[in-house]
Formats: sequence, C-alpha cells, structure tokens
Amino acid sequence: MQKGYATLVVSGGNTPKPLFKKLSNLKLEWEKVIVTLTDERWTDTKSKDSNENTVRENLLQNEAKNAKFIGLKTDHESAFEAQKAVSQKISTIPKPFDLIILGMGEDAHTASLFPDANELKNALYDDISVKAINPPEAPFERMTLSLKTLLNTKSIVLLMEGEQKYNIYNEVIQKELDEKRPIGFILKQQKTPVEVYHT
Repeated sequence: MQKGYATLVVSGGNTPKPLFKKLSNLKLEWEKVIVTLTDERWTDTKSKDSNENTVRENLLQNEAKNAKFIGLKTDHESAFEAQKAVSQKISTIPKPFDLIILGMGEDAHTASLFPDANELKNALYDDISVKAINPPEAPFERMTLSLKTLLNTKSIVLLMEGEQKYNIYNEVIQKELDEKRPIGFILKQQKTPVEVYHT
C-alpha cells in the first residue's frame, strides 16, 4: 500500500463468498482500500441477485466494514442508460487496480462478458471503460468493466469450482482465442499476470 491506498475489484456469485468471508476478518487498513465490482446485474442492490449485495453481506463486514465501496448500479432504469454515469464512477478509481478477482461461468463468460451477447465485441475491443450487456442466456441486463479496464490491473486471480469449469478452462487454454469463450481474452493475454485457483 505504498501509494496510500489499495484497489480491489471483485466479482459476485457464490464462488468467492468463502474468500470474501476470510478477507473480511483480515486486520488490514481497510479504510485505505477501495472496493468495486467487475460487473453488476441491473436489479435492486438489496436483491439476492445483486453483486453489490453479495459483497456487502460477505466482504464488507467485520474488519473490512470500513473499506470504501463504489458500486456500479445507478438509479437509471436500464443499464444502457447508465453507461456514462458508471464510466464516470470508474474514472474516479485510481488505475491500475491492485487486484481483480474474477470467476468463470460454465459458458466461459467472465465478469459479464457473455458469449453471443450483441454487445460483446464492444466490450472486448473498444476503447471504453464499461459496457452495458444484455446476455442472451442469463437474466437481467448487466454492467461490466470492459476488457481494457479489466486488464488495467497489477494482478488477476481467477477462481473456479468443480470439474466442469476446470475442463472448460483447459479447453480454453488449449484452443485458439474465440469470442465463444470470453475468458480466453483474460487467460491468453500477456499484459497482466493471472493466477488460477481451482477447488
């Protein structure tokens, strides 16, 4: 924490919950930690489906309750209407991030970079910080950090659970880069180190 603060970017879902609970009990200078999300479902932040809710209930507790949290959800009815506002929020967080914790779905998506989403190419290739996504096979509109923003970090950790996801991971690293497997754009890049943890 040489620069006086640390930035932690986390994903939601069930996989990181045990890690969040362990982190919440670490005796750190949490008041100097900025926490934000890799992506968010466009639903009420008190909903069980909200990534912000997951982080507040599992990470921002105990020792970590004094961390500064910057959520992605706004009052806009649609994620697409909120892109400019969320981009401005993300611009206030110093870069590069220190650490991003990612997960992976069984369709090889990460953050909310979903295969077959109409907005995927924009999120992967455009010079933008965030992108609204309407996944074809998942509920809720989403807001996701773009690939450019996800890679603007010192380190990435990918968490996986189960044999099926491990098989998908092996398939991704052995095959050519493919928009059908968005996690490959994280795993096959050379800019940012990625550590993979499988349970």
